[in-house]
Amino acid sequence: MTSRPAAWAVLATGALVLLTGVVYLIPALRYPALVRLGRNYCPVDSALSAARQRAAWERMRLKLERAAWIVQRDRGLEQWDIGGERYWMPEGSRILPGMLAEQKAGIYDSAGVSVQPDDVVLDCGANIGLYTLSALARGAALVIAIEPALDNVECLRRNLAPYVAAGRVIVYPKGVWDKEDVLPLNVQPSNSGSYSVALRYRDAAPGPRVELTTIDELVRDLRLERVDYIKMNIEGAERAALEGGAEVIRKFRPRLTISLEHRYEDPRAIPEAVLRIHGGYRALPGRCVEISASLRPAVMSFSAAP
Repeated sequence: MTSRPAAWAVLATGALVLLTGVVYLIPALRYPALVRLGRNYCPVDSALSAARQRAAWERMRLKLERAAWIVQRDRGLEQWDIGGERYWMPEGSRILPGMLAEQKAGIYDSAGVSVQPDDVVLDCGANIGLYTLSALARGAALVIAIEPALDNVECLRRNLAPYVAAGRVIVYPKGVWDKEDVLPLNVQPSNSGSYSVALRYRDAAPGPRVELTTIDELVRDLRLERVDYIKMNIEGAERAALEGGAEVIRKFRPRLTISLEHRYEDPRAIPEAVLRIHGGYRALPGRCVEISASLRPAVMSFSAAP
């Protein structure tokens, strides 16, 4: 027979487990707990608003998902219609509603740094061109859409065809790295945004070998006279690409917006990498998200004094 104190201990343990589970499942409770546990790299006010922003993003994603349908298929690609907007995607990839929701929520602009009219922009990790289209809408004079995966490159060419013809977009079919190289691309068929030469995610498999270059060499190759803005979301290759762009960053001091989602140490290591290249940059954290049981800015933007 179980004694009364032992029974109460069992009940208390069960209640604690249940409470922990509830906290884990509900972002509005989990995020403040992560702040208290020291698992937070965001400004506190941003961390405490993260649950509300995540809920708004999820509502937007679900709305776009319900509106999405496949118009046609052609040679391993699918054309999607979402609310009258049409985009080509690699066949089988199902991430378009989520990516569109990020763009509509302004995830890359959330630190207060964005593309300005007449900018020359490097879109590193252009994928199928959603950010390139956003930069063009903000008045960019020229966007270099940089992407190593050939199925994404074909989508870029189709999605951006009028702008390529008008000379406002150059599709550059290589990845950016710390040196010129050829490496295997790890691919997930259901997520064409996760292709990476630097990381191998769960369910990813080695895919085709792709060409890599540096930002410095790319700028020389295209004979760009200036670079005003660099957006970088390249699945764990960000620090290598920064090293390969040190000359361009020192010379032109472009505004930078860099993803911090891919490696656990990125919230610390990426600002350190930028400041090693040029100490005059000011770091500005973007919207707060949860990654690997920690809160961190989805992106970090950097601006240098003129």
